[in-house]
Amino acid sequence: MSFHKAVALRQQATATATALASHQSGSALIVSIIVLLVLTVAGISAVQSTTLEIRMASNNEDRNRAFQAAEYTLDQAKAYVLALVEQNKIADTFGVNKGMYKTLTVSDGSGGGQGTDNCDTSTPWLAKSAKWNDDDSVSLYSYNSDTQTALAALKLSKSPRFMIGYDNDTDTSSLCYTSADAEGYSNSLGSTGAARQTDRFTITVAGYGSQPTTRVRLQAVYSVLH
Repeated sequence: MSFHKAVALRQQATATATALASHQSGSALIVSIIVLLVLTVAGISAVQSTTLEIRMASNNEDRNRAFQAAEYTLDQAKAYVLALVEQNKIADTFGVNKGMYKTLTVSDGSGGGQGTDNCDTSTPWLAKSAKWNDDDSVSLYSYNSDTQTALAALKLSKSPRFMIGYDNDTDTSSLCYTSADAEGYSNSLGSTGAARQTDRFTITVAGYGSQPTTRVRLQAVYSVLH
């Protein structure tokens, strides 16, 4: 083999090796970009998933905070009702003070063409117009300022509130009077023969979390026999 031919073969081999190396470098770059893209997508998904889990945990914690506030308010409202009964202040409170409702009312049926009156039951706490502010409900903190200190650890966004409905009509001449209401609670009970009065109340409360948009409502029917 002549010297010139050997040089030519070496140059050809070098060119082939260079071309092959260039091709391999290009392939490695594409593979690296793809791997980097996959890792980036996986990282973003992991961050989004973690963020969502943190948000869900925070929402659950805040809802639990609001639930505790609502339970506490329900107990306070029951104590308030019991005090009203014991102090004989039912008539002076329900239908007079805001947030304290008489749920049984007699409506004039003549306007509807029936010619007879009706006993209507109202549920203001379910009305779309209910704002749950000072116009239609009672602030727990205003009712008892000590409760704000008791709930301070919960760091609530605002005071829990309650509405109470008085579900009796003790006037025996009223159309709404009945010795036993629809739920079976008797208005006059007593195994010893002595007449006893059962006052029934519907208590609805709203508790709030650290965010004002977090709200829990609870309701209880509370009867006081006396």
